[in-house]
Amino acid sequence: MGVGRNLAYTRKAYDSVNGLSSHYHIPAGDDDLFVQEASLKNPTSIYIHQEAFTFSDGPKTWKGYWKQKQRHLWVGKNYLSAVKFQLFWFPFSQFAFYGILLWWMILSKTWFIPILLLIIKWIPEWIIFGIKAKLLHMPKATPIFPILSIFQAFWYLTTGIFAFIKKKITW
Repeated sequence: MGVGRNLAYTRKAYDSVNGLSSHYHIPAGDDDLFVQEASLKNPTSIYIHQEAFTFSDGPKTWKGYWKQKQRHLWVGKNYLSAVKFQLFWFPFSQFAFYGILLWWMILSKTWFIPILLLIIKWIPEWIIFGIKAKLLHMPKATPIFPILSIFQAFWYLTTGIFAFIKKKITW
């Protein structure tokens, strides 16, 4: 994924895919689609350094945030099929995992196995999340990882479905 305000690429990479020309007809996401297209022909990397960070103000309202997220996810319709599959499968599998655990806890007399599965899932994810949060200077996010993990499973599935069925996006 690429975010225009924080992308750097060489002229060679830009020219190798004829720049943004294959994305002119799309009202949003040209930066993201460019990265996907260019990365097939050019080596790419992620550079995380405090001096490379860019900051921008987000939407001020829930409605504004929803609209922005819909716009971001709507671009996914133009992704390669394999990428679309991966982007669907991850939130779906997370949603299914939490749904099955909840169903199991409601119908079962023992919560030991569902809690054990949750711990087995969360511990490595929490460690990795903590490392990434430290790199990105987001220390307040690490303690609330379990809440974020559950919320993300429902959020991406919901917003992804809405974005996929949406015919047109607006700014």
